[in-house]
Amino acid sequence: MNRSVLLATIITVALFTLGCDKLSPEPDYYPTTVGSTWRYEGEMLFAQGDADTFATMVQRVEITGTTTLAGGSEAAVVVSLDSMETRIGPDASITVTYDTTYIVKRDSLVLSYDSLNDNTPQTILSLPITEGKTWDVWASGDEKVEAMVLGKEDAVVPAGSFKDCWKMKFTYTGPDPEELLMHHWVADGVGMVQYRMEMESGQFTITMGLRLTHYDVKK
Repeated sequence: MNRSVLLATIITVALFTLGCDKLSPEPDYYPTTVGSTWRYEGEMLFAQGDADTFATMVQRVEITGTTTLAGGSEAAVVVSLDSMETRIGPDASITVTYDTTYIVKRDSLVLSYDSLNDNTPQTILSLPITEGKTWDVWASGDEKVEAMVLGKEDAVVPAGSFKDCWKMKFTYTGPDPEELLMHHWVADGVGMVQYRMEMESGQFTITMGLRLTHYDVKK
């Protein structure tokens, strides 16, 4: 083969490969497209001596629109509707809570704001996600939450089987001796597919789990 033809072929292949890389979409572990919905189901156990409290939960999450924060950043409006049926012995009660948060994707961060005027957001994700990566989620006084990426793990939940989810650990520390650990499993193009929380103190233990049962992520 003529050297000039060979060189031209190499350059063409290289440009095509680079072009394919640029066209490949970046992973999205926290979709914020308006109209996207998620539904989770789970349970919570509050153990204190011989008096255990058991609860079943349903959480519905929807991206209802976009808005502008006081600082000028455009944010996705995330509405969560949680219902919990709590049982203590033969008695049962139902509690419904409604919550709105605001999500901003800025550079390599996914930030969560509690209100339009919030100036101390939580750093939900620090991108790119890599095994062993750590970051500060939130801090105030002697309280803080830190995150660590533990690695990739498959997750099987009612909504389906998700391969190579990133499993992350969130650790809360504060002035009290309680230990609070949270684990999230997130899948590309879906978001959180599973959640577990464990809290222990000398007086009680709380364990909670949520699993994705249905989702509709808009493109």
